[in-house]
Amino acid sequence: MLQHGAYTLLIDSCYDREKFPTKEEAIDWAWASSKEEIEAVEFVLKKFFKLEDGVYIQKQIKENVCKYQANSLTNKRIAVDRERKRRETNEKENGTDCDDKSTVRAQSVNEPPPNHKPLTINQEPLTINKEPKASKKSSSLVKNTTLVFDHWKNETGHKKSKLDDARKKKIKFGLANFSVDDCLEAISGCVKTPHNQGDNDRNTEYLSISVIFKNAEQIERFIRNNKNPPAPSRANFWNEKGGFNAGNQEVRQHQKQSTVDGAVERHRIFVEQLRAKNGNPGGDSGFVVEHVDDLSRVV
Repeated sequence: MLQHGAYTLLIDSCYDREKFPTKEEAIDWAWASSKEEIEAVEFVLKKFFKLEDGVYIQKQIKENVCKYQANSLTNKRIAVDRERKRRETNEKENGTDCDDKSTVRAQSVNEPPPNHKPLTINQEPLTINKEPKASKKSSSLVKNTTLVFDHWKNETGHKKSKLDDARKKKIKFGLANFSVDDCLEAISGCVKTPHNQGDNDRNTEYLSISVIFKNAEQIERFIRNNKNPPAPSRANFWNEKGGFNAGNQEVRQHQKQSTVDGAVERHRIFVEQLRAKNGNPGGDSGFVVEHVDDLSRVV
């Protein structure tokens, strides 16, 4: 799926560069060269980004980057204040002025820097510029959670839905047990499932995040449905013919009247005729009838 690859590369590039691209930059960031790859990038820009002053903006990424930059400035200010307080404390204890160079002794060649703790034999080797694994994993989880949620909004048409804590929790459960592609397939499979689209006795859609990522078994079922979508139920078929609920009720009413009149055999014949007329749908729940005295007339 070229569009999926283009989407992932553009999202990663926006986070890495902390900026948003023009159309030409987006094609360059995604390393698109062929006509199909360029069309995939253009599709992603049109579907998931918003053009503002020649630059394609993604709202969720913009909020995350702004929050990250604000935290960085705060951390920098805290570090500067901490260093200033440390120097002031040293000046008071030593009775020296940090700007008085005459009191500063030159460091010898083999002398460790001030406040340096010597390495012990059993100490683990130092790593330079190595990002903590937890931080990298957390950043990837945030990115994948946003990707899954955006896919759900596009598939279900809930464009204005918000990624609140309850939805994050369910999506993170899915990502903890399945791959990103599996989670995307589960969403698409749910949308392809007639029952969840409203083909049920309540005529109600069940397409929420909590339904799709309810448990592992549910996710696996929707993944299968994405590859092999189930057919519409018979309940929906007879509804389209008209009067499913009414027909069900009238069959039971006829059974009651037949029993009261002692005409059980007449009722049995009526049911057999009705099944033959409607292709034997399998049970009274699928019959569509009009209750009349003449048992041979069915709808």
